[in-house]
Amino acid sequence: MAYVTVDALVVPKWTPSSNGNIQQYGSSHNLSSYLSTATDNNMSNNNSNDLYIRRPSDSGETCTSDFSYVDNSKFLPIHKLREKFEHWLILTYGDVKGRSLFQRILFLDEFFDPKNMKPRKLITREEVFTSLERFLSTLLKSEVMKYNANKKLITDYPYIEGYDEQIGQLIPLLREHVALNRFIKEQQQLLLNEYVNILENYNDNIKEDITKTEQRNEEPLLFNYNNVQLITNMFVTIISNYFAIFQQVSKCTNKWMNENLSSCPNYLIENIKKRVNKCNKYQKESKLLKDDDFNLNNLIEKDFEIGNFLFEYTSDWELHTKDLNLNFNSWKTKMNCTSIEDMKIQKIIGYLNCSLEDCVKTITTNSFLKAADETIETSSLSGYKPIDTSNSLQKFATCIQTSVHNYGSLFRKRSVENVTTMKCHLIGNELYSATQLYKTCCQTSKVKNDEVCYGVRTFIKIDDKRTMYIDLRLNNTKGMLNKFMSLAANKIATTCHESFERIIEEKRKEGFPKPNDEQDYLWLSLKNYCQTYYRNVKIV
Repeated sequence: MAYVTVDALVVPKWTPSSNGNIQQYGSSHNLSSYLSTATDNNMSNNNSNDLYIRRPSDSGETCTSDFSYVDNSKFLPIHKLREKFEHWLILTYGDVKGRSLFQRILFLDEFFDPKNMKPRKLITREEVFTSLERFLSTLLKSEVMKYNANKKLITDYPYIEGYDEQIGQLIPLLREHVALNRFIKEQQQLLLNEYVNILENYNDNIKEDITKTEQRNEEPLLFNYNNVQLITNMFVTIISNYFAIFQQVSKCTNKWMNENLSSCPNYLIENIKKRVNKCNKYQKESKLLKDDDFNLNNLIEKDFEIGNFLFEYTSDWELHTKDLNLNFNSWKTKMNCTSIEDMKIQKIIGYLNCSLEDCVKTITTNSFLKAADETIETSSLSGYKPIDTSNSLQKFATCIQTSVHNYGSLFRKRSVENVTTMKCHLIGNELYSATQLYKTCCQTSKVKNDEVCYGVRTFIKIDDKRTMYIDLRLNNTKGMLNKFMSLAANKIATTCHESFERIIEEKRKEGFPKPNDEQDYLWLSLKNYCQTYYRNVKIV
């Protein structure tokens, strides 16, 4: 039952203190409080009378904030595991792709909170500058490069200030990840603007000017950390999948836990316990989906929670894909979280060369539902119901999908009715994920359900033009066909991924047209969700 996730790979340069504040390498202070004459020998391009901003941690001054150094010896077990993971990535996926994937972990060291399993809450710009500077410095050092600034520097963050496209092309991750490059350049501009403003206020009366500056900056400069949160989530998502594959293939995690768990940071031990308890709760306390749930014509938050749990990697999942270099992988498990016997569970995880926004315009059309599943012979949507916030059973807009499935000449056709909906998750005003959920229901007496199914498809942004999807399927097709479903897992995964790619390319040729506001009910349900819970934010 024990398993580890991304929190076992992150070696944070900071840690939450006992009073709930953040401690980290470096210090916290106002940028404008430390104007100084440049004497740093490393800034050889500067004249002796030039100005730069000096951090207390560099000059040996006492830091009075809640920031302090982290005892790195606590993370030796994590270093051991991530070294094995890095070696496996490079050996399995090649030097360039392997290093690019691992370099995402270096970003998480700075911007991810492994204790709470979420992006760090960053308050000031300087916290971002300090962490980003360390990240870039680590990347350049990891590439066995010597950083040389070819221009006059005015800040104390040479890696951010001197970053350009030429440097970015030398690092696998920076070369390929558009959103990360944009983030670095945005911080570079913020940094230069901040220092220019400070230096413009510098005059002959230094003491008077510093006093005015300190008074003006008594309140910390608030930083909108949505971009940090977005990129951190992207990296956690993709590393989680590769780390799950690593644990399946290498079989070294149990040995690592037996040898090192007692010496791991307390938060990691607690996180593992929480995951084990959560897994036990979902499997032993009760069957989460009962017979009656498949007769209801509405969807509630619990239906999504079940999908979120099954999305996670646990020791119950078994990797079914043999070729690890495919753009998708397939998982199966014997775990059953329903009261219906012989439910077959499969999870397909893949990657699409398409922006999430364009994926959303594709997956919310009526035509997608039929094209994405080659067994569907006919399909139609009806009975659209918008959200009713006063009704606890109508927190999601729903519609009914009526389909006829054709599994080939050896088996009879099967009819099924599903209630389905769409929801999304935004970070700031930017779309991060979009999810479709469907479940067998009993809307009309005209259709007798010949199979029982529950499914969740989520599409997640991992870069500007790259999307990762997770397609989770639970179904019981009844009769002899149900016994053959597990044997066909690889074919189902291959067909699913190829169908997604084909539909995306067809829509690309059409310019990714916007879905029909009157006929495409999944699109309507997604718009209704945004209007209700995100104050009508425009997602595409």
